[in-house]
Amino acid sequence: MSSHPQRWLESLVDRLYKLRWILLLIFMVLTGLAIYPASQLSFEQSIESLYAKDDPHLLDYLESKRLFGGDEFVFVAYTTPDLLEPEGLLEVRRFSQDLSKVPGVNAEVTQNLADALSPPKLNFFLRALIKRKQDEMTELFRGVLIGDDNQTTAIVLRLLPEKDSPVPRGETFRRIRQLAEGHTPRAYVVGEPVQVHDMFRYVEEDGNILFKVSLNLLALVLFLLFRRLRWVMLPLLVVICSLLWTEAILVLGDFQLSMVSSMLNSLVTIIGIATVAHVAVHFQELQRNNISRPRAIRQTMVELLPAIFWTCATTAAGFASLLSSEIAPVRSFGIMMALGTMMVLIASTVLLPGGISLGYLSAPLKHSSEQGLERILKKVCLGTERYPRFILGGTVLLVLFAAGGFSRLKVETDFSKNFRDSSDIVQALNFVETRLGGASTWEVNFPAPPRL
Repeated sequence: MSSHPQRWLESLVDRLYKLRWILLLIFMVLTGLAIYPASQLSFEQSIESLYAKDDPHLLDYLESKRLFGGDEFVFVAYTTPDLLEPEGLLEVRRFSQDLSKVPGVNAEVTQNLADALSPPKLNFFLRALIKRKQDEMTELFRGVLIGDDNQTTAIVLRLLPEKDSPVPRGETFRRIRQLAEGHTPRAYVVGEPVQVHDMFRYVEEDGNILFKVSLNLLALVLFLLFRRLRWVMLPLLVVICSLLWTEAILVLGDFQLSMVSSMLNSLVTIIGIATVAHVAVHFQELQRNNISRPRAIRQTMVELLPAIFWTCATTAAGFASLLSSEIAPVRSFGIMMALGTMMVLIASTVLLPGGISLGYLSAPLKHSSEQGLERILKKVCLGTERYPRFILGGTVLLVLFAAGGFSRLKVETDFSKNFRDSSDIVQALNFVETRLGGASTWEVNFPAPPRL
């Protein structure tokens, strides 16, 4: 490093150190102000969010939705041996009426086997005629309202448009499932809107669990390595501030979390804790050499700030490269992660000088675990220096072996593979796929001549 950049860096670090208390106070106030907007960051749970706004498939779908209402169907299926008996059909009609009362369901167009074989709005003579043709009518609904075993039936519920529904989609599905679980025999709930809702719900829940687990696990590792509460709290402070600032900016920029960006918290946690751990190790080494705390802070920042900057900058650039993707959630994830990474850089730069200066801090002692780790790392370094050709050859062989598997990768298009086999949605899908004609719906529309 030339003398001029070195002097500029030392001047910057001196200024940061002199203003450490003011900067710490300002950024803690900003963090407090960011709490409310950050809490408003929502999770986009529509299938439209997976496509770019100018995607031709999305435009066709939105046009169809505008013209025909974008029908969404939920299938509630179960098996009973007396399905085609009067008592069985009566139970189908009763259960259908209960399901139709669920808020968010368009009760006027609910379809069930009992009404299909004996429409209630027809007069007596027409119902009698249809009853005589029951076998032929049954074949008409085969695979949808009745299975090949003549014991499995499905009730088809059409949902109201989400903007017209009195309750959120999640509440509608919860009540439908509540009725299905309470029915004897047990009924299974499937349908595209249910699958999409469950997918987003599981992703959001898994993202929150991953964030909490990674945060607590890394905090435990930091405590075991440094044996100081300070080096646990400072990384957590940097992570929390970075996340709150990032999420607040995203809300102000009218962004929403997507299925891909649900990992935002976990990844920012890893980047933030790794950055502070790097600073902690270097600072403690200087203190062990009997360097005073103010000088150790300055020297640590001077020696590590360029590395921290370039690490965060290149990481942010890597995430920003995702903007080249044609998938909208991937692009938004790239923006969010690039922003979050730069927030880690800012938080580390302005919070650590004040955070390290707080309270009493004696020179750290080397614990047996740290000494053991150093011995292992030294052996790794010595082995790398002694056997470079062996390590390089092994690496090449490993890459070639991995390349064979890479060429055999396939894109999974089965939507049910997003869920565990033990999940309710997979069990319900398997039930409907094996006993009925499936739960997927196709909509084909085309322009018609003015006169048909």
